[in-house]
Amino acid sequence: MKKIQMIEKILNNWRGFPNTSVAGHYEFLSQTVCANSLERRDILALNDNRNDIRIKRKVYGIFIHEITHWLDHTSTLWGQKFLIDIYNAFNAKENEIIEELWRIQQLFSDLSRINFADYYTVNGSGAKKAWNKQPWKYEFGSGLQFGSDGKIRETHPFLYTKFYNIDGEFVKRVPLSVVSLLETNAVASELWLEKVLSHLLHPEELIIEKNLIEQNYLERLYNPELTVYSVAAHCLANLAGITDAADAYQRASALSTLCLNLPSQVFHLLKIPSDVQERIGDRANHMVNLQDRGVAFFLIANYAEKDNHLDILEWLESAIFSAGLPPINELEELAVQEMDELNKQMLKDPHIEKFMELARGVGASEAIEDNFISHYTYFKNLLKVGKENFLKRGIYGNHIICLESLLNKDDNCLKLPPILLGDDEIIQLGNEAIEQPWQGLEEWIYYVWSIEDKLKEFNRACFI
Repeated sequence: MKKIQMIEKILNNWRGFPNTSVAGHYEFLSQTVCANSLERRDILALNDNRNDIRIKRKVYGIFIHEITHWLDHTSTLWGQKFLIDIYNAFNAKENEIIEELWRIQQLFSDLSRINFADYYTVNGSGAKKAWNKQPWKYEFGSGLQFGSDGKIRETHPFLYTKFYNIDGEFVKRVPLSVVSLLETNAVASELWLEKVLSHLLHPEELIIEKNLIEQNYLERLYNPELTVYSVAAHCLANLAGITDAADAYQRASALSTLCLNLPSQVFHLLKIPSDVQERIGDRANHMVNLQDRGVAFFLIANYAEKDNHLDILEWLESAIFSAGLPPINELEELAVQEMDELNKQMLKDPHIEKFMELARGVGASEAIEDNFISHYTYFKNLLKVGKENFLKRGIYGNHIICLESLLNKDDNCLKLPPILLGDDEIIQLGNEAIEQPWQGLEEWIYYVWSIEDKLKEFNRACFI
């Protein structure tokens, strides 16, 4: 079976990052970046037509969107925790460690928290009507999640946004989830790409192209089917009075990435505005206690400056200070410390343990662990690369360095993953995050493809 077919099977079986387009996918279980609509010939065309903006947009637009997902998964504090939960679920099942099989359920629980089930998203009658070029109305609210026993969980509320069209007709209710933050980042990365590509245009072309781009993103912003991509940008734009779509996405992306990196020990410091407390009561406190990153975004956005002439760093510093959080440099230090502690949560591979027991007698246990080829060392290396990329991207993300890293290989650039094309070819751009990416990726996809059914089988066995 082809690699791309194995990835499609995994994508069909697991609800992870939204995949509303066939152009590209990010598969989170195997951490694979897929450019389904591209083939080797597209890459050759890019190399042969370096000034063709259409080819650059087609190729780099897909790459930057999906690689941003990979970066958020591997080089944010939230993402590294999720990586470890994936590894621990694999390890527990592969080695049939009975007392650790609960980690498989932990993985399913993670998924339910980052991407709410379709049940929690509601379409209104306005969702069936074409957008009339008028802004939607917006209101926030909260609901309660169901437990696995089908009963309401009073201690597990969730935050949602309701959209209405200009006539007051209900369009959609959508949760403000972690996935919403991730998609905000991916869309913002595309906007940065458009900004870079605009420098290749002649002045008269630039005016036309800019209008077309703005219209395209406005239509995406007001497409009911794409609200998971736009809800965070809508939220911030309404709270901070931002009228420019690109600016809303870029500031929402910076805040989203910061929230994905918020250290566990600072959530309790978040201030809850009085009007929010009055509207949803104790649910606000419960969501903060659950360390809901979508709620953190919403709370900080309530304190965002209305002066959007501030540069993004200054604007963020002001918002987090008003929201009760430490300065950005302190948050970065705490995030790095927590990343270092996360490594201790990884289950050790029993095979490594046996070798290390023999090696301790000769003082070589650390070398054995670093060089032993296993899924443990794969994930450990991925966490290491992720931390290195975090230090380069910063706590609120840097889309420019990601774009530069697609084209360059110097030490200041990020390490990037291999990319699986639609014709089953693998390419590598920039610095390699994975050694021997071609052979390694194929073997890794096959392993995940072979174990994911076993995880689902165990999940179905847990029904009491």
